[in-house]
Amino acid sequence: MESKTYRLLSLFVVFLAISRCYCEGEDQAQKAFDFDVKPGGVKHDFEGSLDTFICKFEYQCQGGTNEKWHMVIQRMNKEKKEYSCYVERPDGNSYLFFMNFSLSAKGSTVVGSLLHSNGDKTLNSDEYKLDSQNNKVHSVDGAFKSQVSRIIIYANEDSAKNKAKQDL
Repeated sequence: MESKTYRLLSLFVVFLAISRCYCEGEDQAQKAFDFDVKPGGVKHDFEGSLDTFICKFEYQCQGGTNEKWHMVIQRMNKEKKEYSCYVERPDGNSYLFFMNFSLSAKGSTVVGSLLHSNGDKTLNSDEYKLDSQNNKVHSVDGAFKSQVSRIIIYANEDSAKNKAKQDL
């Protein structure tokens, strides 16, 4: 029950973020990047930025040859500095076997995530962890089943400022 509630909440957060992006006009901005995901078992990363927000995808995977993936960073609200970042396989399916992954943010605190495996199936919540302390979502060793085709994070700077005040 808790897992289903968490998934529904995550889906709602992403839906809210996307719908706000379409409604706010000048506040919105988007940047897209294409990159290759490279198999071979070696740790790789790809980073993109918009304004002061930086999104970084790190992974290790095995498989045949490189796959074309893309990253999209969206600013939903300029004043509140709310962002989303997603990396995905454009056709929704990856033949690569991921050993691990993480999608992290700098300049804002990650407050929500949504992940999919092949066939646009939602990843089981035990396969990944939303780690707001370290501003990322990442695979869980021993539970992650090696399949991912889309990772979305939602972040905002207000949460980062509040976290810094609490740390003082």
